[in-house]
Amino acid sequence: MEKLDHTMQEIQKLIDDINSRATNVKDYEEMGIEEIGKRLRDAMKFEQDTLKKIEEYEETSKNHDLLKYARIISRNVAGQEIIQIQKIYLEKIREQYINGSR
Repeated sequence: MEKLDHTMQEIQKLIDDINSRATNVKDYEEMGIEEIGKRLRDAMKFEQDTLKKIEEYEETSKNHDLLKYARIISRNVAGQEIIQIQKIYLEKIREQYINGSR
């Protein structure tokens, strides 16, 4: 029973970590292309690592509803973050390389 409580706490902490990833678009607009690319890779890695942890918990946990919720919010939060970063990244590339070469 104690292991179950510990696993539930770990899952809840994972959900809290996912929810705390608020993206500030203004920060990305101020960055250079290289830094935005790094942030994009970091966001993608976070998504992969989070989904891997969820899969590991699915093997040991009985609370499949909580894990399903964690999977959904992980995809939504990480997906939105990645889309926002990609949009700014592509705009910066267009500004610097395509519009700048004219």
